[in-house]
Formats: sequence, structure tokens, C-alpha cells
Amino acid sequence: MGLPSEIHSPSGGVVILHTPLHGSYARIIRQAIVDTCVHAGMSEFKTAQMEMAADEASSIIYAARAASSQGAGGQGNLTLRLYQEDKQVVVEICHGGDPIEVGAPADPKTWYGEEDPAAAGLFVIQQFVDELSYRTGTPLGHCLRMIKKI
Repeated sequence: MGLPSEIHSPSGGVVILHTPLHGSYARIIRQAIVDTCVHAGMSEFKTAQMEMAADEASSIIYAARAASSQGAGGQGNLTLRLYQEDKQVVVEICHGGDPIEVGAPADPKTWYGEEDPAAAGLFVIQQFVDELSYRTGTPLGHCLRMIKKI
């Protein structure tokens, strides 16, 4: 199975994992992330941070899809793309359907959780990764991209 040409393919190899969009697959996702981080030489502490960030990212996607009109008709799928690039590990969690509304991360001094629970999740993710972005309409769907330096 080849990668679409529009997607950057690092020389060190790429792990691609497709799972149903369901929380019961979280253990498989976490293990793939841990294995990629360990293979890249990342410390146990930083590996745990990347694992927690991916858990939170998956939760945001699960919740957004469940709340959307598409969540009622079918679960959909997640596609994970994991790789090492230079001195960092990149984790992309991609989903189909409508893009999720990604606003600004919460400010813990002023946020109380009533309006946008995903904002707290984005804040948590930002504490664990060095870079965070969300791109829509990629060949793999809509992708939450997290980068952690080794």
C-alpha cells in the first residue's frame, strides 16, 4: 500500500495504522506510539507525554464525531501516521467526515469548561508536545499533528 504523493514520506520509515473510531482501540494506538518513540530513542518521560497527548487528541476527535450528525450513522475510522524526522517524533491522527472545530486552547486562569470542553484538551496536548497543528482536507482526511523533540 503506497502513500499518496502529496504526503511527505521520511526516509526512516512510516508506521500507518487504521482503526475504527472507537475508544476500545486506544490501547493499540498507545502501543504503536510508545513503540515508535522507543525506536527513535526518546526518553521514557517524553514517551509518556506523547502517549498522553495522543490519548487526549483521540478523545477530542471521538467526542466531536459523536456529537456531529455523522457520529449517529457510523463510527468512521482513525488513521495514525507515526514517524521519526530528524530529532523528533511526529504523530498524526487523522479522521474522515467533517472537520472538527478547533478553537484556541483554554487559558487555565479564565476557562471553566462550560463553552468548549475541547479547548481544555488542546491546552493539555500543548503542555506535552513541542508543536501542534490541525489540517483539513489532507489525503488522509483531517489531521491533528503533534511533534515531540527527542
